[in-house]
Amino acid sequence: MNPDAPVMFIGRWSPWHKGHQTLVETKLKQGKSIVVAIRDTPISDKNPFTYMQRYKMISEALNDWGDMVQVIKIPDICGVAYGRDVGWTVEHIELPKDIETISATKIRESMK
Repeated sequence: MNPDAPVMFIGRWSPWHKGHQTLVETKLKQGKSIVVAIRDTPISDKNPFTYMQRYKMISEALNDWGDMVQVIKIPDICGVAYGRDVGWTVEHIELPKDIETISATKIRESMK
């Protein structure tokens, strides 16, 4: 495993919020570069923002981190599967309860 390789975060990010920011910055503050992969989801009540709207939200929010951040589009997926010894880890980042419980649904409802 290359310790200098970036860490990937996959999500809808609809909308990008403080919980997402805190999660990603956990790795950035450890000196890790990151890739934010935006699922290219169809527009719906749960996904009211286009890919470009979400790309702009994320890029603006993480702008101060410069080249440590890359934002990419991926197809909409239903899961992530991996085999044994794939050369990377799957990690859960424990966040404070007030951050962990942020609801994107409530944020979207407040934006209407």
